[in-house]
Amino acid sequence: MKYAFTFLDGIYGDKNIYSTVKDLFLFDLATYNPNFLNPKLKSEIYKGYSYESKGTRNYGLGIRLIEWENGKNIFIIMAGGTETQVLT
Repeated sequence: MKYAFTFLDGIYGDKNIYSTVKDLFLFDLATYNPNFLNPKLKSEIYKGYSYESKGTRNYGLGIRLIEWENGKNIFIIMAGGTETQVLT
């Protein structure tokens, strides 16, 4: 069976970051290396920037955040289309 192409079939993710699931996974692995970025810059990635509505969901720099009131956060690196995700 052949399926028609839809606009959600592209390789770009939320906010038009071009990547693949494999590259997003490799990027996520790299973030656990202490030499990945200096600590000050790394903390900027995981800070919320897009508080357009009240709640736990937000965007960092290139990632989606779920920020809980207890201070624990979930970082979601996504590829668009069918919402393929890497949760960290």
